[in-house]
Amino acid sequence: MNDARQLGTNVLVLAPSLSSVSTERCVEQVEALGPAETPILDLTFTDSPDRRIETWQRRLSTPPPAIEVVAVGRTRGSTDPNDGSVRYGADGRFGARTIDDPRDMTGIGIAVTETFDRWSAWDRAVVRVGELTTLLQYAETSTVFRFLHVLTNRLTEANAVAFFRLAPDAHDEQTVGTLFQLFDDAIRIEE
Repeated sequence: MNDARQLGTNVLVLAPSLSSVSTERCVEQVEALGPAETPILDLTFTDSPDRRIETWQRRLSTPPPAIEVVAVGRTRGSTDPNDGSVRYGADGRFGARTIDDPRDMTGIGIAVTETFDRWSAWDRAVVRVGELTTLLQYAETSTVFRFLHVLTNRLTEANAVAFFRLAPDAHDEQTVGTLFQLFDDAIRIEE
């Protein structure tokens, strides 16, 4: 895998559906880049914003300067309704946005862009993109490919180290191969 200090890297994490390896890899990168200087963007298709923020707070040795969660689809356990609003913790470091429709890839892209616009003071960020398998349930491979092409380019421009999780056993080889070409590196986890 690329050195943690090399910025603008998009990594495809091929792991079984129930694995938490993408979060573990993100934690390793945040720790390597300096947790006090590295904000975290977390796109989730399965967890509530509250749960993702709690996970980051629990796993990092030093609190990051900012955590932004974009929860896509109807997630459970959030204290806020899925109304697309943004909320911030008492200190302003933790934000969450919900996007009801997983097919709203434009909305997802806007949320990412707005987050990086707010984070212009930081040189780099770590991004976790949850289960791409869920996104592929709502859109054709070609649509997801185009969306990911734009998103990975945006993250490269923002000097982010991004981890995208895909369960390869849930897709045919052609789908995995098509998406694979969008990434700078890949990690395959066998369990």
